[in-house]
Amino acid sequence: MESAIISGNSKKDIKLLVDIAQKMGLSVKYFTENDIEDFVMAKAIAEVKQGN
Repeated sequence: MESAIISGNSKKDIKLLVDIAQKMGLSVKYFTENDIEDFVMAKAIAEVKQGN
């Protein structure tokens, strides 16, 4: 499974991309800015634990 996160300031443009993705049979999941910050922080902590 491959994933991409697309962000932008235009809700209209994001909606267009979501509509296209759904028509192509792709799943769409929305993330808040806090969700993304939590993910990045967790990834950084995991990398430190692994010594990277």
